[in-house]
Amino acid sequence: MKINNGWKVIVIILLLFSTVNFAFTQGGRGKGRLKGKVLDENGNPIENAKIVFTSIRFQDLSFETTSDKKGKWAYIGLGSGMWRVSVTAEGYSPAYKETNV
Repeated sequence: MKINNGWKVIVIILLLFSTVNFAFTQGGRGKGRLKGKVLDENGNPIENAKIVFTSIRFQDLSFETTSDKKGKWAYIGLGSGMWRVSVTAEGYSPAYKETNV
């Protein structure tokens, strides 16, 4: 997918979002886990992409991590509920996804 301004687009492998683990998720408590991979439009990994998790319910609650040299990232310890996952990397357009933990 190309954007008119010529920027590359970050492609997130959302299939891995289906691997969310649930443990004690009642009432916003829990140890939810999200993981994924950040790739460019050609399928190449993007290293040092910033991944930010922001609670939809408590918008001042957020966590972040970065992708490794293979584009992989993981975060453990998210409470249950809806989260907005934002991915940014220098030279790329940002990508967003909302997911339920």
